[in-house]
Amino acid sequence: MDNHTALHLEAQQTIASEDKTLLDIYADTLSSRSEQLKEISDTIVVDGYFSKEPFVRKMKEAGLKVVSRFRDDARLQYILPPVKTGKKGRPKTNGGKVDKEHLNMDFFSLVEQENADFLIYIFSMKNIKINHHNALLLERFFSMFAINPNLLKNSQNVKELLLYGTLYA
Repeated sequence: MDNHTALHLEAQQTIASEDKTLLDIYADTLSSRSEQLKEISDTIVVDGYFSKEPFVRKMKEAGLKVVSRFRDDARLQYILPPVKTGKKGRPKTNGGKVDKEHLNMDFFSLVEQENADFLIYIFSMKNIKINHHNALLLERFFSMFAINPNLLKNSQNVKELLLYGTLYA
């Protein structure tokens, strides 16, 4: 991607199948060639059609990273940091649906700049990145020490470890 170059590895005709969707066929094709692809790059860039969970999951299992645009029907939500209110129940974490035509500017910060004809706004991905890092680290621990994170006695600890470091990030 640094060179802004796309490479075609091969051309193959897609034959429709009754038991597999087109996404399954494409995912299987790329997965079967993942080692050959990783010699070139471990990142694949695909159209928004491929940004569906089954395809991305199969690429992740094959050790490939997927870069894609959002699908037109993507449902994005603002994320609120969990704040204890003293009330019963889980704190609110959903800040509402993101309307790309009318952004909620409370979630963005204006970057100070001089002599500019435009404004730059930023938002923090820190909590999302920390949560993702924690999930990868925990997955590794679970596999190394044969811990089942789905057991009832482990579920609360797993939730706490996943959110570790995100409250004040």
